[in-house]
Amino acid sequence: MIKKLLYICMILPAMLLANNNLEITLEHNTTSKSPLEITLKVTNTSEEPIQIKPSHFAYPDGGVLRDLFSVQEDGEKIKYLGILANVSEQENIILAPGDSYKGYVNLAKIYNTSKGTHNYEIVYNYADKSNTLEVEATITQKYKRHKIRRLRTCNNNELAILTGDHQGAVAATSNVVNSMPSLGSSHALYRKWFGYATAGRYHNVYTNYQRLHAAFNHINYSCASVTRGECKSTYTNAFVYQNEMLTPPPHNIHICPAYWNNSSSRKMNTLIHELSHLVLGTVDGTTSDGNNPYKHANGAQNLASIRPDLAIRNAYSYGYYAPELSTSGGGTTSSVGNVWMTGAYGNNVNISKILSVSKGSKVTVSVSGNTEANYDFIYIYNHKGRLLRKLSGHINTKFTASGKSIKATLTSDGSITDTGVIIKIKRKKSWWEF
Repeated sequence: MIKKLLYICMILPAMLLANNNLEITLEHNTTSKSPLEITLKVTNTSEEPIQIKPSHFAYPDGGVLRDLFSVQEDGEKIKYLGILANVSEQENIILAPGDSYKGYVNLAKIYNTSKGTHNYEIVYNYADKSNTLEVEATITQKYKRHKIRRLRTCNNNELAILTGDHQGAVAATSNVVNSMPSLGSSHALYRKWFGYATAGRYHNVYTNYQRLHAAFNHINYSCASVTRGECKSTYTNAFVYQNEMLTPPPHNIHICPAYWNNSSSRKMNTLIHELSHLVLGTVDGTTSDGNNPYKHANGAQNLASIRPDLAIRNAYSYGYYAPELSTSGGGTTSSVGNVWMTGAYGNNVNISKILSVSKGSKVTVSVSGNTEANYDFIYIYNHKGRLLRKLSGHINTKFTASGKSIKATLTSDGSITDTGVIIKIKRKKSWWEF
């Protein structure tokens, strides 16, 4: 075995670290039973604590949550076949001065390696410059790489929550499709997440949301009971398999325990983010040179400002834009279907949505969720503009309205906010239809 050990001091992105006091060690574990096992260690060489995100490295119990390396086998780049996980921004650990964080990964299990003896070039893509490890390894078996498996069928309580989240994501993508033609490419919220728009890029984003909206009709969900395996990080919300990207439906999204702790808006974000991997082939905040610091909200906005051509391929951009367009009012009160999930709202908002069904003379309206009691309000109007309900605080109500549509309005004052509400309508059947 040929082993080349590189020690690299690199500058991490500003959202993680403002200095270059991390030493990175990339090493081939020649004593492991796995022929292509790599150890990745990061050490704080400074005199101050440093914050890092474990999902940007390998985990101590083995494995990675996304494509962190570029791997060549005998000079040919081979495909990553592992998982693409959605990890909360709160996932952080503190490295004390002199401390290290070390993990390992068997690359033969998550990259499309071939049986036999081969020369491998492994590039760790996180740094501002490429960091390379060259090894020779003998692959003795064809691994069953992340075969598509179901964690388990989601239980009734999980399905009930997922149904609301799913409907909210459907409404959010529908709102984008309905709103983009009238908002135009200079719309501030579009530029926030996708950057300066050419006619071609704007059209691409629009058609991509059309594809996402249609794909929500063909999703299978599975759920994990414990934090292990692909859900190893306590901050992993959900994941998909790389080798299911750009394949025919159904689209399989796997839900981890951390998912249930998020706000409605964040869960909607997660579902759109993961579906964009499968349907659009999006990546997680990665630039063309392999660096991937453009994750989460701040990273996605930075990428939009400097590389809008890459922002339209960023899963984070699609995940953030649609829910925010819904909660901000999106510049339009056009119909967005029969569900409005406001998500966590801001101060001093006054936003409205029209919800409608295709036929019938009456609708059943249900409203559930929370606003700041006696200060933030939900107003429900019928199709003629007559006020039907003024709601505030903890809300869980259902009632009937005449017509095929309603208008719902959310207003808030200048201080405390809450998690928001879900408003749904469905056609009320006439007596002769029962």
